[in-house]
Amino acid sequence: MEIALQLLINTLIPAALFGLMASGFSVFLNVAKIVDLSQGALVLISGYSFFAALQHGATILIGILLSSVVTITVALLINGFIYERLRRNRKLSQVIAMIASAGVLLLLQNSFLAIFGSRTKVINLPIKNLEPIAFGDATITWWQIIIVTVSALAWIALYSFLKKTRVGTALRATADNAEVAEIVGISARVSRRNAMLIAATVCSIAGILASLEYNLDPNQGVDIAIKDFSRAVIGGVGSVPGAMLGSFVIQTAEELGGWFWNAAYKQVISLMLVFIFLIWKPTGILGKKKI
Repeated sequence: MEIALQLLINTLIPAALFGLMASGFSVFLNVAKIVDLSQGALVLISGYSFFAALQHGATILIGILLSSVVTITVALLINGFIYERLRRNRKLSQVIAMIASAGVLLLLQNSFLAIFGSRTKVINLPIKNLEPIAFGDATITWWQIIIVTVSALAWIALYSFLKKTRVGTALRATADNAEVAEIVGISARVSRRNAMLIAATVCSIAGILASLEYNLDPNQGVDIAIKDFSRAVIGGVGSVPGAMLGSFVIQTAEELGGWFWNAAYKQVISLMLVFIFLIWKPTGILGKKKI
């Protein structure tokens, strides 16, 4: 029983966190039709910005605000000066966009390496030093409870925003058919910018949470981008609920495989799941094109 409870805890924390990241990834993918791998780097930008702010004496609140501003600014620059410029020049296709985003990801990742060095950076906050809560032999820290809570609240806020606001309606209209949306007065360019703004906001939140749970390593960007993509594919490309569902499916498979097989093969298990879905159910679990 205690083993099952610990497996549940080990599944819940990364599933909620990476599900939130994948949801932001899915929003931009559905609206802009771009597999934006650079969002893996945006998560790192948030984490490193938060780390740098604290190192220079900023309070936690100021660090969060600075991290969000930096992450959102970089994201909008990527969208405006790369994706939109390629689109205006009629040179944008899904393949070219993916190559461009991969190039941005590697450029930013190597920039982190040059600026912060290759050593893992650790952010220590008082809450991380509190005694964990024990359920027999199963344990969960207070910080991990905060991760799950913030991830859940952020996801609910994102989903509600997309469903209940005029901006969310415009995003869904653009995602369904950008040309028709333009005819009825919805700017597809503005919708794409707003979608990137939402994705960057999600990355800024998730980046801070991830940096405190998993520390900071400049090589994490590619791994995060793969996690985003795989969860979006399994859940249903472009579906926000699907991204979260896909995250729980992958994380459950990884934890069970790591426990009963070998923890070193967790990444292999997730990639195997992606290939299975791409072959037999390419639309994903929910199989919806809408956000």
